[in-house]
Amino acid sequence: MLTGWLAAVLTFGGLVYPLYSTRAALLGINAAHDAQLAGTLMWVPSTLVYFGAFAGLFTRWFRELDARYAPTPPVVVREP
Repeated sequence: MLTGWLAAVLTFGGLVYPLYSTRAALLGINAAHDAQLAGTLMWVPSTLVYFGAFAGLFTRWFRELDARYAPTPPVVVREP
């Protein structure tokens, strides 16, 4: 969850540290766009991992509920 907060700061915040803007200009990239791209690249994969984990947990939970409340077959009593 912490990576999500850091990614949100990088994606939606301004320039995080001004020193990088001069170094990014030397590389020919915009520092703000680079920070937004980095935040997005951090945010999307971690969110997919969380959704995958929750989907797996819910699937297992529903299967256990189905097994617990499955209908029992009727009992037939035969008289001798």
